[in-house]
Amino acid sequence: NGSTLHGMGFGFERNDAWDEGREMKMICVISASFLSPWEMCSECMYALQLANRSIFISQRKIVKKGDLMPTQLEERVASAILDLEETSKDLSAELKSLYISSVKEVQLEDKRSALLVFVPYPLHKKFKDIQSRLTRELEKKFNDKHVLFIAQRTVLSKSYIRKSKGQLRPRSRTLTAVHEAILEDIVYPTQIVGKRTICKIDGKKILKVYLDPKDVKDVDDKLKTFGTVYKALTNKQVEFLFPPTEY
Repeated sequence: NGSTLHGMGFGFERNDAWDEGREMKMICVISASFLSPWEMCSECMYALQLANRSIFISQRKIVKKGDLMPTQLEERVASAILDLEETSKDLSAELKSLYISSVKEVQLEDKRSALLVFVPYPLHKKFKDIQSRLTRELEKKFNDKHVLFIAQRTVLSKSYIRKSKGQLRPRSRTLTAVHEAILEDIVYPTQIVGKRTICKIDGKKILKVYLDPKDVKDVDDKLKTFGTVYKALTNKQVEFLFPPTEY
C-alpha cells in the first residue's frame, strides 16, 4: 500500500486522494527532480507529467494578478478550455489567444451550482463571439452546471485620486455602471428588453429585468440562476423574467 521515494525518504499512500492531493504530487515532483528518468518510480513519472501539464495550463489559459496560484477549480476550467482548443475544430482558432483570470462557484437553491468564469476585460469581446458554443461545451464537461462569463472590471470610488487636475472618473468605472454591465454579462447572449423597479412599503427595492422572449426556450431554466448570481456579486435582488405575451 505504501512506497518510499528513492534517495529522498518521502513516503505516500496510493489512495483516492492521490489525484486530488496537490501536496502529494509536489512531493513526488520534488523528489523526481533529483532523479534520472530510469530511477523514477511510476508514481513520480505520473506526478511529474501532471505537474508539467498544470504549469502549462497556468501559463497559457489562466493569468492571475500578482503571484497568486490558481485554485483546483480554476485549473479544471482552464484545462477544459485547453482541451477544447486542442480538440474542437469550431473553437480551436479562437481559443488560442484567449485566457481567463479567475473562476468562482456559486451555490444555487436546487443544490446545483453555477460556475462564474471571469475574463480580462480586453478579451471580453472575443469571448462573446464564441460564448454560446463555449458555454455549451463547458456545461457538458461540468455535469450540466450553468456556466457564465463575466468581464473583470474595476470600480473606482468617489475618492479616486486623479493623475492630473480636472480629470473625471470614467463613468464605466462607477459602481452603478459596473453593476449594469454585470447584468448584461450574466444574461448574454440574451438581450435585456426592459427594466422595472418595484418599491415595497418596507423600503426595499426589487429590480425586474425583462429578457428577449425569443430566447425563452434557451434560458427559461436559467432565470433563477441569473438572480442568484447577480445577488452574490452585487448584493442586489433582481428578478429575471419574460414580458407577458400580448394577444
